[in-house]
Amino acid sequence: MPIWPFSRREKRAEALSPDQRWALAATALYTELNEGYHDRLIPIAGFDVKAERESVQEMWGIEGADHAVPALDWLVSEGHRGTILSETGREGTAWDLVRVINLSRILYGAGYLTEAQAWASMIQAARSLRATYSSWGEMGEAFLHGRDWWAKGRSAAFQTAHVRLLDPQNADSPWNQVAWNSMEPAVSAAEWRSN
Repeated sequence: MPIWPFSRREKRAEALSPDQRWALAATALYTELNEGYHDRLIPIAGFDVKAERESVQEMWGIEGADHAVPALDWLVSEGHRGTILSETGREGTAWDLVRVINLSRILYGAGYLTEAQAWASMIQAARSLRATYSSWGEMGEAFLHGRDWWAKGRSAAFQTAHVRLLDPQNADSPWNQVAWNSMEPAVSAAEWRSN
């Protein structure tokens, strides 16, 4: 049975914890491309539950709440990073963990994760990103390398979003609003998987 998150008001930035704001900022590349919310758990305005359920079923094989956590666990425990490393010589942790956060947002909106499940997954992935990289720019570039591998080339739209997010004059960029060091790193992705 789906969990319907729309019966309550969505938290906005002023009500979010620093760790929640950090986790949302980690998905800024997706959010910029989709013209979505940088300050809410629901990723975009007009979130279409039916369309998003169809999308996660097609792309991830997620057919309901009972498939949501295993899909996230796969990204955390395996994902594509091993293949990316063996094929490109570059690590792919950001590609997997940013997708954990983004997919958690979508699964919450689709009613397949509770708010508590979504935030717990997102914050743990965010802490692992914080432990793995030294800046938004480094994490963003690592994400783009993973996406390049997946898409077989660099997306001009993602590249433009990356440049825009890093622009110090862009007051709307969550990467300029949320300091990289504002979240304490917890564990590396490898340590997280073993817990």
